[in-house]
Amino acid sequence: LAQATSLLASQSENWFAGLVHNAAGWAATPVVCDVVLNPDDRGRVDMANAWFQSLVHESSVLQTVNLMDPDARCIASSIPSRIGLVDMQNVVRDRSDFLEALYGRAGVSGAIWGHAAERAIVAVSVPVRVEGRVVGVLRAVVDLGFYNDRYLGSLLIGLSGRAYVFDPEMESKKSPNLKVWDIITDKNYTLPVQLPDEVSLGGEEGFFIHGWGRDRRLAAFRRVHMPDWVFVVEEPLAEINAPIRLVRNVTLGAAAFILLAVWVAVRRATRPIIQGIEQCASLAQEIEHGELDRRLI
Repeated sequence: LAQATSLLASQSENWFAGLVHNAAGWAATPVVCDVVLNPDDRGRVDMANAWFQSLVHESSVLQTVNLMDPDARCIASSIPSRIGLVDMQNVVRDRSDFLEALYGRAGVSGAIWGHAAERAIVAVSVPVRVEGRVVGVLRAVVDLGFYNDRYLGSLLIGLSGRAYVFDPEMESKKSPNLKVWDIITDKNYTLPVQLPDEVSLGGEEGFFIHGWGRDRRLAAFRRVHMPDWVFVVEEPLAEINAPIRLVRNVTLGAAAFILLAVWVAVRRATRPIIQGIEQCASLAQEIEHGELDRRLI
């Protein structure tokens, strides 16, 4: 389990590094730069929207790709209804990843609760430059639910184990006044596991047990920092202990067989001696009773 979490964590960091690299490439394309310089050109905006939609479709884990101006106003998006949305602008302008991109650096947020669709997300923001100046920000949003279901959901962990990524503090990140702007046509995001209060995922890696009865599970976790989230690989304790029980049963069976074989061998070896002793005892009883004509053969 620990090796699996380590492998997934390394793959995740490599995948996000690749996403940042790809997003920087997208931000440098003429279609993006043209929209930033001409945000009111409907034809250019529609072309960018269609291209962003194709990127989302091809990735399978991106929720949306948005192009923002320096004031965080959306000027092109894979979900066109977000263009010019003031509520979205007010939220994004304070996001750490957006501010990083405005300063000319790629920014990757931690796991955050997205206001637009009420889902857990990680945002990757890269600067859009024209003649060396930052004139906009391209923001690609990774959906944690999609990442779990479509990327990690197909991994085989034993017979019924699973792997997932989450933020243990995600529930506390929800806004009580959340306004949903876009409905994502997928099942609602839920935490992959509800941890008991006594379970803490402090530190970089470790193990914990959760669940009850037959569903009791052993899980290994590992924390990564780009983005800041936790990988978990878990398997039912009953499944983990199955080989131990098998070895125990085989050992007990082998021991019973050996004892039976030893008993049979000893009995066969001692049978003539026991028969002689029994005959001697019988003869002694007969002599005691006056039968002096009996002989031991």
